[in-house]
Parts: sequence; structure tokens; C-alpha cells
Amino acid sequence: MPSSFKKFEGIFLSSTKNINYVNSNGYYFVDIPENKDYKSRLSGEILIKDSSNIDLLSLDVQFSIDDYNYYYVSNLNTLLVVKSIDHIKNEINLND
Repeated sequence: MPSSFKKFEGIFLSSTKNINYVNSNGYYFVDIPENKDYKSRLSGEILIKDSSNIDLLSLDVQFSIDDYNYYYVSNLNTLLVVKSIDHIKNEINLND
């Protein structure tokens, strides 16, 4: 990952307001699609102990500026979709 993105990600996630929004609205779960090759889109595999209390920053997930990232949650047999930073920023701006 380019260091310029890591710097941008760090700046974006340095705001408590942004972190709170990311942890409540920056992701969603979807069922594993049948008859679709979803594995080529996966960014990784993770475990989530408590799906009712997500802290994305403590999980081994990456944010992308303009693309969603998909993670297989092995203990829940579902997909975690992490929204792009651009999408999250747009949502935050709409809610301000």
C-alpha cells in the first residue's frame, strides 16, 4: 500500500467522529453469494468475536480510498464488507 494512502488513512482515522462513524456505519455483513465467484474479491479472512460490537480498527482489515473490501468471516460464515473511505466521507457529509 502506498505510503501516501497510509498517511491519508491515518489523518482520516485520527478524528474521533470519523472513527465512531466507521465503527457504526463503515461496514455491513452479507450472505455468501451462491453461484458467484466471490473468492477473487476477498481481501482476507478474519474472525469476529462479537458482531454486535465491531471495532474495525482492531480487526485485520484495510480501507481503500475508492473501493470496498470484502473479508470472509470464518466463524460466522458470512462476508464483512468494508466501505471505501470516499463512500464513508460522503455519508458523513450528508449527515452533517
